[in-house]
Amino acid sequence: MPAIELARLRFQVAELCDEFNSPERFTYKFHEILGLYNNWALRQGLTAPPKTLMRHYNVPRQVIKQVEVDIQPFIVEAPAQALNLVDHLWKDDFLEAREMASYILGQLPLDAPDEITHRIQEWAQPDLDKAALECLFNHGTQRLLAEQPEIWEQIVRTFLAHDEPAVQNLGLKALVSIIENPAYTRIPSLFRLLSPFIQSPHELVQANLSAAIAALARRTPTETAFLLKQTLITTPDVEIEQFIHHFLPFFNAKIRLTLKEAIKKHESKL
Repeated sequence: MPAIELARLRFQVAELCDEFNSPERFTYKFHEILGLYNNWALRQGLTAPPKTLMRHYNVPRQVIKQVEVDIQPFIVEAPAQALNLVDHLWKDDFLEAREMASYILGQLPLDAPDEITHRIQEWAQPDLDKAALECLFNHGTQRLLAEQPEIWEQIVRTFLAHDEPAVQNLGLKALVSIIENPAYTRIPSLFRLLSPFIQSPHELVQANLSAAIAALARRTPTETAFLLKQTLITTPDVEIEQFIHHFLPFFNAKIRLTLKEAIKKHESKL
């Protein structure tokens, strides 16, 4: 992998952005830049599990970041062309192309939010590569979450209300990305979405439900513990005790103690 000369990189990215209105040429030059800075000697999966099963490069974050910075004005000035580019990049079979598609989608002005939400709902499928899904949820929803969060919440609500656990898992994964976004402040609305799952957790969603509870516990531990205690009060099933017991490591010692007491109280009433 060649050393990065900032002036050279900026020139290359400027040439890339000149192709903004031509999705085919933009994608070709994007791959050209990624290939130039790729560490071809690095073999994935030897010391750690691969982050994706998609084809991908191994380039410094600085390269992608420079593209994101320089493409920003083009997205704002020509949103229709940006959507064309997004669609073309998403069809590419490299992870970086889908990352860039997600980034552009998340930076689009919200004059027509349906154009954004339609793509999120269409692309977020249970069999989508995990890394690509995270990019879509984390980056493709940026302006939506910041400016019109109720729209994204409704999409997540639709995922969670689906009959299939695989689609419900999409909603739970989306919740994690929302919770971990520091700009999001409507946390109480998420409690209402999660409560039915905690009361009656399907075994096929428990892993992602636990991830959502863990994210909530990091963000707002006291309120999350209160939610779990309320669930104990309103759920007579004995299995709820064991399920909530799994969440204890997510909290500090003081809150863990109060949750243990709530579990014991639940036991005594059965």
